[in-house]
Amino acid sequence: MKLLLVDLSSLFRPIWEMSGQEADQDHASRATVGAIHTMAHGYDGVAICCDSPKSWRKEFAPTYKANRPASDEPMLHQLRLAQEQLRRDGFPVWQADGFEADDVIASAVEKLFHALDRNADCTISETEIVIASSDKDLFQLVCSNVKMKPIRGGELYDSAGVKAKLGVSPEQVRDWLCLVGDSSDNVAGVKGIGPKRATELLQTHGSLANLYSKLGESCAVLNLTPSMFTNLKEGLQSAELARKLITLRADVVLPFEEIFKPRVPQNIDAEFEQEDDDMAEVIDNESGEVKTEEKPSVPPPPQQDDKKDDAMTDAAPAPTALIVAPAEWTKGLEPRSYGEAAMAARHMYASRLFSKYGTPQAVLAVILAGRELGIGVMASLRGFHIIDGKPSMSASLMAALVLRSGKAKQFEIIERTNARATIRVWRVGEDKPQDVSYSVEDAKLAGLVKPGGGWVKSPADMCVARCKAIGARLKWDDVVGGMYTPEELGREDLEVAA
Repeated sequence: MKLLLVDLSSLFRPIWEMSGQEADQDHASRATVGAIHTMAHGYDGVAICCDSPKSWRKEFAPTYKANRPASDEPMLHQLRLAQEQLRRDGFPVWQADGFEADDVIASAVEKLFHALDRNADCTISETEIVIASSDKDLFQLVCSNVKMKPIRGGELYDSAGVKAKLGVSPEQVRDWLCLVGDSSDNVAGVKGIGPKRATELLQTHGSLANLYSKLGESCAVLNLTPSMFTNLKEGLQSAELARKLITLRADVVLPFEEIFKPRVPQNIDAEFEQEDDDMAEVIDNESGEVKTEEKPSVPPPPQQDDKKDDAMTDAAPAPTALIVAPAEWTKGLEPRSYGEAAMAARHMYASRLFSKYGTPQAVLAVILAGRELGIGVMASLRGFHIIDGKPSMSASLMAALVLRSGKAKQFEIIERTNARATIRVWRVGEDKPQDVSYSVEDAKLAGLVKPGGGWVKSPADMCVARCKAIGARLKWDDVVGGMYTPEELGREDLEVAA
């Protein structure tokens, strides 16, 4: 079971700060909701964790976050819109009076472990909790079953990842922050102690408590300079205040059972009916024809001479047409115009089967991207993925496009084992084929193999997928448009599923 806890403020604030030039006044809330739908794809349960307008830390220490500008009403309005939409979309949205999202997340982690421990059908060892946040404080929670995911993308941080980044283990993060401080929250550390020195002190003494218990000895015994020795002694009060502010509370009362329940979005048909149609074209429900705004009449084109070459008599696509539909689509359900594609996108989004794309407009963009490649609606929505805002294409879809293009003499798997895969690629017009191989050892060297991940569970499938993607870009970049697979962008679970 994979569970995701999203720090909403950590996601929303950068989007808000960059939304000043957007024409859409609700861009920040829409983009936030869309990002969460994208992040949520592939998880069994997702909860949104929010800051309360009041904070016990602020009441305890008025200087806490005093360096941040006051939240203005437009920003708070956009945040509320995002929360309301997420609730309508069926996500649990957790907020507790007086607590920050960090406390909500810490409480959720503790309560989730208690709940899982009581659930005979789901052991803790089979569960992974991912925290999506950019807040260093939450590194304290990382353990064998809890990982951190940066808001702006990148690899998950496990215990080894935290140590590689900070030089200390997750258990030492709180002490490390007490020494260094947290400038983003206006929490002062110990004067003269930077990240490198804090790491050295904790590697030597294990904990802040052990370090301070030895300060009665001379600086020479502790291998400290006189100024460092003095700074530590004089900084004790500052370190104690930092500890109180940095320590995460795990006593927030939460309806944490919600994360295990199926996400049931509210019906949004009525919402669609009330919206202005941004597409300019609306499909008539009875006739199926496209209604467009009335425009000045244009004289009909002259009739073609039946005796002229067939290439000259082909009718040009109608102004609303996406492309000339293949013959097999004439009696099908594929959209034949921009208006039909827009309506299909809205219905697909309303079904919530493709809500991972975030908005109906994003679904439409995927449909149009697929149409440029001659791919139907359902194949496009299944084959394209948005990973941290970047479009990607499954390896299977890449292979299908190459084989269908007519530009491939050979695109064939010639080796497939749990250790290695090889694909033979040969483009039309080239003298000879080329073999592309990828092995589990290659994946290990690239840092892709992680405990419980796809490279461990399905190594043969992962090797084949990587070979297909490399081969397709190597010989048919014009066919696949230089796209990368979900696995190459850090979502191997989607690649194995594809």
